[in-house]
Amino acid sequence: MYRNLGSGKGFTDVARSAGIHSWGTTRLPAWIDFDNDGDVDLFVAFRDRPNMLFRNDRGRFTDVAPSVGLADPRKTVGAVWFDMDQDGDLDLALADNGATGKHFLCRNDLASPGSHSIAVLVLDEHARYSRAGSQVRAFAAGSRRLLAVGMVDIEVTTLRGGSHHVTRVPNMNASSLAGKPLIVKAGPAAQ
Repeated sequence: MYRNLGSGKGFTDVARSAGIHSWGTTRLPAWIDFDNDGDVDLFVAFRDRPNMLFRNDRGRFTDVAPSVGLADPRKTVGAVWFDMDQDGDLDLALADNGATGKHFLCRNDLASPGSHSIAVLVLDEHARYSRAGSQVRAFAAGSRRLLAVGMVDIEVTTLRGGSHHVTRVPNMNASSLAGKPLIVKAGPAAQ
């Protein structure tokens, strides 16, 4: 892991000091917030050793894969994080390229799911499910500060035919949306 020094000065290796000092053959590292605490954690799918899940606690990382059942020693070749059961936390699908060739679906059962997540369902101006090409960002209410908790403004940028349109939903209480989607009609006619 490298920290950007800014102003074009390059990068410096901070992996060991941050607690990420593991080596192996990997196909897929993924930055995700598996514990919904508002910071990104690191999952590393290994081909030659058990997988690792580094929990981020204010910039210090600790491998918690053994304690949450993800230290699978088989040859993992793919990992996809998604909210399978729509409970507000990220679940994991693993693809195995070992002798068994099995694939695994791991359900994440957080004690307080959805405390730091919002599901956003983007619809076009005709109230149809949107195609790919939408970017959703959450800002602290009334500001341009990203990744807020509590009162947030939701901004959806929809891309179409070389142009874009921004739809903004102000002053949403993020905690009231836990476990259910915020439906946003996005597009020029949806204002």
